[in-house]
Amino acid sequence: MNFITRSSLFITVMAMSGCAMFFETPATPLQHAAWQGDVTAIQSLVKSGVSVDEPDDMGSSPLFWAARGGHAFGPHQCHGEDAARPEIIRTLLELGANPNVQDNRPKGFGRASGWTPLFVALHHEQFKSAAVLLEQGADPNILSDQGMSAMQVATGEGAPRELIELMLEKGFDPQKLRRRG
Repeated sequence: MNFITRSSLFITVMAMSGCAMFFETPATPLQHAAWQGDVTAIQSLVKSGVSVDEPDDMGSSPLFWAARGGHAFGPHQCHGEDAARPEIIRTLLELGANPNVQDNRPKGFGRASGWTPLFVALHHEQFKSAAVLLEQGADPNILSDQGMSAMQVATGEGAPRELIELMLEKGFDPQKLRRRG
């Protein structure tokens, strides 16, 4: 298949995917358990000494994988949130997960990098999970590497008014936005 055909196919699939495409897979058993929503495995792995913030090579922690909402690999649609997903987020946070860690994806045109689990949850329409993150210390004033705020992601994804109000209550302030140090 030539370059033009492959590129056209890729662009078509991306346009039809509705939310995002990702073909990454969890790199560790804890990340896999977080993505799958297996609270028992999460607790067992952390109890056995696995770091609750263990990153993969892109800087995604188990909390990032949980915040994706368990979406299938490849093209997917962001429609709704599993009722158990906020409890998975809460479990990781109670075990000490950092809600403000930023990924280290490569910067570049059309890329998203410097995202926190809050960005991931908002982007994947995991609004109840985003509320748990905010209630447990997620900072709504962190900017992505591209200068995007969590509030921009929330409004762009159609977050409910209650979540927008919670972001304001938890300190969102356009004057306090900051990039990673």
